[in-house]
Amino acid sequence: MPAPVNVIGSLMVDRFVRVSKFPRAGETVAAQSVQIFPGGKGANQAVAAARCGAAVRMCGRTGADGRFIVDALQAADVETSGIRTDDAMSGMAIVTITETGENAIMVAREANARLERGDIEQFLATCERGSYLLLQNECAELALCISMACERGMKVWLNAAPA
Repeated sequence: MPAPVNVIGSLMVDRFVRVSKFPRAGETVAAQSVQIFPGGKGANQAVAAARCGAAVRMCGRTGADGRFIVDALQAADVETSGIRTDDAMSGMAIVTITETGENAIMVAREANARLERGDIEQFLATCERGSYLLLQNECAELALCISMACERGMKVWLNAAPA
């Protein structure tokens, strides 16, 4: 049986806005459509690992408006007891997409930046030796996560995006 995958990472409310063209400075462009999806590199990678058959646990933080992200993770068989949903504002990505497929993305870390050291310590204390810890550069307390995981004998994977 493969080693469990533990993810400490971002949970984002992804808003996809379709436009005919990107606005220039000072210009307003009407959107053709808007869609909202659960996202965040951490959440997306947790779901991908679960779909590949791994036992996956996740630690992160979002707001009440991001509760649907936790529901989507649970539906994908990701264990979510390490996720807090008590922040005032969930992280958000606004993905603007033109008719030709070009995109421009704005990211606000919000709750992701406020994951607390105690939450990380508590989560990592329950991880098995030899299990994997998957991180992204969007993580709060990244150096702490890596240090603690190494001390616990975990294998660390870092997605360096956004570098």
